[in-house]
Amino acid sequence: MGAAAVSAACRQPGPRWPSLDPRARGFPPGWDYPTAPGTSPPFCHGVASGDPLADRVVVWTRLTLPEQPSPRVRVHWRMARDPGLRHVVARGTVATDASRDWTVKVDVTGLDPGTTYYYGFAARGRSSPIGRTKTAPALAEGIGMAVVSCASYWSGWWNAYDRIAERDDIDVVLHCGDHVYDTVDPAEWLRARNDRFDPEYVDFRPWRNLDEARRRYALHYADPALLALHLAHPLTVAWDNHDLDGDADDPLVARQAFWEWTPCRPPGPVTALDGNLVPADVSRDHRDMRYGDVDLYVLDLRTRRDDVTILGAEQRAWFEQGLLDSAGRGAPWRVVVNPIPLAAIGLGGSLYGGWTDRPGDQQSLLRYLADNGIEDCVFVAGDAHGAFVADLPVGPGAYDPATGAGSAAVEILGNSVSRGGADETIAESAYRGLYGTSPDGDRERYEALLPQARETARSIEGALLAANPALKYAQWRDHGYGVVRLTADEATLEQWHVPILERSRDEWLGARFTVARGTNHARPAV
Repeated sequence: MGAAAVSAACRQPGPRWPSLDPRARGFPPGWDYPTAPGTSPPFCHGVASGDPLADRVVVWTRLTLPEQPSPRVRVHWRMARDPGLRHVVARGTVATDASRDWTVKVDVTGLDPGTTYYYGFAARGRSSPIGRTKTAPALAEGIGMAVVSCASYWSGWWNAYDRIAERDDIDVVLHCGDHVYDTVDPAEWLRARNDRFDPEYVDFRPWRNLDEARRRYALHYADPALLALHLAHPLTVAWDNHDLDGDADDPLVARQAFWEWTPCRPPGPVTALDGNLVPADVSRDHRDMRYGDVDLYVLDLRTRRDDVTILGAEQRAWFEQGLLDSAGRGAPWRVVVNPIPLAAIGLGGSLYGGWTDRPGDQQSLLRYLADNGIEDCVFVAGDAHGAFVADLPVGPGAYDPATGAGSAAVEILGNSVSRGGADETIAESAYRGLYGTSPDGDRERYEALLPQARETARSIEGALLAANPALKYAQWRDHGYGVVRLTADEATLEQWHVPILERSRDEWLGARFTVARGTNHARPAV
């Protein structure tokens, strides 16, 4: 059963979702909460899986209970080798309640490596959709990773998620941050829930408290494309600024909602509610895992910073020691989910507030890799809203762009799923210059400026490549996703592009590079 078949149950055809009477779907009159089209309580946000290891994977769902619920609800789960859930390998029952927003998160253990499984939940006499997941395969089988970031609900259609969901060569999806968005970009009023383009509407403005932060996940998880992605592949998710900011007085509310709604394994101690994973400390995101033969690291570049390093002293020491241990035991590859790019792509650090703000910090990390003989690191990044591939030199003077000598690692920025790139930014600036205000809902005049903005962005791409010989690919106009394929001998890095202004099945390959083991150098594939 392919990914397309698994995900089809939650995908809706056509440019707009169906408008269904909530009462016909089992909701009371006046019900106003984001739920997936065509669904009925209690499973209105699908299912998901994440942080797979060779012998385990986390499975997730959420109950939507319009009626006054009991203090606690029992949820049954099972995992099987077939999509009919008949050949069961694990099953259990957990509890959920309002304290964790009726979400369910179970770490299913005792599984076989490199194996496809199917899973589902049942509660209140109803069954969930059936999801597909996969445990970490051995490197000898080849490993396929999709790389995504920056999925703003209002900015465009998530065609990238649909295309990834349809692929059978993806083992895990690495989300580099901005999995949900706190704010609407003034130039990107493309869609809104219930067509309410109202900056005071709860689904069109930053969240202000825990309930609204949770609701933002509900909004994103009601999108058919993200539902399809969740049904088809396991995810590993990092947080970035838009996952965290909002307008809540307490910064921990967004982090709590992240750990409730993402299918990720908490890195620290957990308190289990009858087997339902709840992190004891919601403030920590950085974590590592052995993904089969590959070591995988997730970095937090937003909440641990100090005056010396963007990672903070504790996380920096943890990361360096982890890399050293990984190289010492002979792990063939190290993949780092790095929400903000290390690569110098010619932009001022003030735009990102990240590594490019602190070139000494960036260089000291790359120097640590080189000095300790830690090779074969692939950094996957987001935040820049563009598609880039780069070598990561220790210093410009010793770097040879032809051979890669002097490079300590490679990086792929897997593009923005929907948030605006250089062309959208240029068009917005042109609009403000012409009309003295932000575009907001004036799509006609704003989109008329995009063709010229795309040409300007193309010129910027050329200038970036000319100014930085370590930068191998720059495409700042289209959107999409990246793919990293790992074998014992090489990594292959691909950039795939999709449209976002309408629902579309179109996609095209923008670039493909190979990285031979031991070279830390991306070369165009022949």
